[in-house]
Amino acid sequence: MAGTGGVECAHGRIAVALATFTPYEQITHRAQTRQEWIVSALSRFLGDSPWRVVIKLLLISLIVGYIMHMFDWTPWDIYYGIRDAVMDIWHAGFDALGRFAGYILIGAMVVVPIFLLARVLSFRRN
Repeated sequence: MAGTGGVECAHGRIAVALATFTPYEQITHRAQTRQEWIVSALSRFLGDSPWRVVIKLLLISLIVGYIMHMFDWTPWDIYYGIRDAVMDIWHAGFDALGRFAGYILIGAMVVVPIFLLARVLSFRRN
């Protein structure tokens, strides 16, 4: 590129003043910078280069698909299994809370009258 006039930056890349570029070079440089930024952001999000992630996902999908086929599972079986497990935990939790509330009410039927009687008797003494 003509008239770069750049300086060395901390990362070893050359920082170029866009003012020295022709309009076409400025547009091209900005487009390259934007593409590099998009690829860099995508790589950061995925944790690796996009092609490596695609290859890893294909291999893992193959292995998981083979195992699911061996056990005659479908994605819906897994979905319904998880849903049923969550619902069982949900209902068991509220049953436990119901029992817990029942214990509190039974205990309160004994404790509250004794507490009130003790407060009344203590109030009379003062």
